[in-house]
Amino acid sequence: MPEKYIGLDIGASKINGVVFDGEIRKQATQAVLARDDKEKILKQIKEIIQELLVSYPEIKGIGLGLPGPLDIKKNIVSNPPNLTGLANVDLAGELEKEFHLKTLVENDANCAALAESLLGAGKGWKKGILIMLTLGSGVGGGIVINNKIYRGSRGSAGEIGHMVINTDGPECGCGLKGCLEAYASEKFIKRHSDLSPLELEKRAGAGDKEAIKIYADLGRWLGVGLGNLANIFDPDIIVLGGGISHAGDLILKTAQEKMREMILSLLTRENIKISQSKLGRDAGALGAASLFSQ
Repeated sequence: MPEKYIGLDIGASKINGVVFDGEIRKQATQAVLARDDKEKILKQIKEIIQELLVSYPEIKGIGLGLPGPLDIKKNIVSNPPNLTGLANVDLAGELEKEFHLKTLVENDANCAALAESLLGAGKGWKKGILIMLTLGSGVGGGIVINNKIYRGSRGSAGEIGHMVINTDGPECGCGLKGCLEAYASEKFIKRHSDLSPLELEKRAGAGDKEAIKIYADLGRWLGVGLGNLANIFDPDIIVLGGGISHAGDLILKTAQEKMREMILSLLTRENIKISQSKLGRDAGALGAASLFSQ
């Protein structure tokens, strides 16, 4: 019988947990009540784990996906801007002490990319390069090579959202100007419309020319980022997830056109694939549970 692991995707607004052994056996979710309160966040994380353990006491380990930056070697969250209550907390150590189970910590976008490689858009591959971008309130990124997370020399690879694509662009929360995150996330929509992304998407779907233009422009900027990634990594596939990706062809058409315009290699231009996430909101938790395969 396959071993079972718990995977938690711990975000600023909610915690999503799964029991996974090749199939999702159980899920549990809670809304985050206090981003800046360590004890309250810890309590919620422990409650979800306990709920999952009641049904499956044979769990072998716990994987955690968290917004970075992380110190992977020390297994701690160093300074998460949207979960300040967990700053410099040895979360793995806290949970190992409580549940006596091996606990691993990883960047949430890396977890999502790993899940897509193993279980989603890249399922069935043994070798290949998959890059995932999550387009939501910001832009997250993860790189998986031959089904292994690529972390770089110091564990900070994959900050795709902070690739500068316009040095004269708006200032990002990171302090740089013109980051991809400023152009391919909700931030871009908020600068150009008073509507929510969902309402703007509905307007565009109904033929509103201004709404269509905003999404097309977002897609072109996204294409600049995708073209840069294609030239650097020559990936097999780039997977797009997150709420903004649900706009589909409203952004994908112009994104792919711009990306292919920028790609230097004819072979890459003809063979690279762009795919929407196959796993949706479960990708982060499934990737966290899959960390033990690494």
